[in-house]
Amino acid sequence: MKKLLYKAAYSNGQWIENALFTLSHDGTIQSISSLPSFQYQGADVFSGLAVPSFVNSHSHAFQYAMIGETENLPVGAKGDNFWSWRERMYDLALQTSPDSLYTIALRLYRSLLQCGFGTVVEFHYLHHAPDGTPYRNPAAMGESLIQAAKDSGIDICLVP
Repeated sequence: MKKLLYKAAYSNGQWIENALFTLSHDGTIQSISSLPSFQYQGADVFSGLAVPSFVNSHSHAFQYAMIGETENLPVGAKGDNFWSWRERMYDLALQTSPDSLYTIALRLYRSLLQCGFGTVVEFHYLHHAPDGTPYRNPAAMGESLIQAAKDSGIDICLVP
């Protein structure tokens, strides 16, 4: 078992001072207790605060590949509107395969974890091959997202 000591932790709607976390071998929190002082022999000590992770409650992972692709027109330029963004988004969607979706989602999910997110709600609407035909496995794209979440370590709620 691993022990972690934080100056304070937010749990069940309240702050716990000198919070000692006891973790199982797989990293699951077994208990959180408050100590009389900020000392504990054998614990990894963190002078900061422990808070629950954030939830990204609306993600379209494939759009992560569009970063920097739609912000390159001057404000007010012809074609700089929702419709130009939508056109670029559909172009990307029509080029996305299960393998490329996995790669994009894995990068996004790792980035989310680094920023303090622990769960992603993925609104998933890519279900066909780039030519518009259904995949032999109709769940191929969704399975790519789930595998990327597993491989990154983030929890996922897939909304098809």
